[in-house]
Amino acid sequence: MEKALACVALLAVIPMSGAVAGGLTYTYVEGGFDRVDQSAETLGAQDPSGAYLRGSYALTPSLFVFGSYAERDDTSHHTVVLGSLDPFQTHTKMEQRATEAGLGVHAPMGERLDFVGELTYFNIDRDITFTVDGGEATHLSWRDLDGTSATVGLRGASERIEGWIKVGYRDSDDFRDHFIGALGAQYRFTGTWGVVAEWEESNELRRYRVGLRASF
Repeated sequence: MEKALACVALLAVIPMSGAVAGGLTYTYVEGGFDRVDQSAETLGAQDPSGAYLRGSYALTPSLFVFGSYAERDDTSHHTVVLGSLDPFQTHTKMEQRATEAGLGVHAPMGERLDFVGELTYFNIDRDITFTVDGGEATHLSWRDLDGTSATVGLRGASERIEGWIKVGYRDSDDFRDHFIGALGAQYRFTGTWGVVAEWEESNELRRYRVGLRASF
């Protein structure tokens, strides 16, 4: 939570120039809270949460680049009983550093409705810290998870509210049943500033993001 608040504080120092009067823009920066609910053995049993930063920049009227970085962690506690020995506690902390970078294209389908296609590279760097009460911590580094995804969808806006929906395919040796979907929304309380929320679903994981966005 502290990292999420730090992201919001960082966004708060961005100048208010370049405000968007409404409609769609592909240049923005945002940050906030990030959580992943995991079901894949390759990802681990925990459901880490933390903070993220994400941004997008319009290269041309129809082409944009984007990227994001998130740090998440979760700690689980277990009681172990071995025969007649006294029970003892174990603590397992998972830490993730997730990076995404991609290229997108959009085409108008109406005054405030765009078709959007995105190609993304992703990487998840993972560490595990295992601790037994009264003992020293053991640190393990897992193999990075990486791959690409391709999505298509629609993005539309009114004066204050924006929404988007995406479906696509994730290509990676570490995931089963690669189809993914995402649904997001933004409420703009000024021309520049807005609150965003996004949900992403696949058979391997479910991700939630809530943050603050500055659009330009």
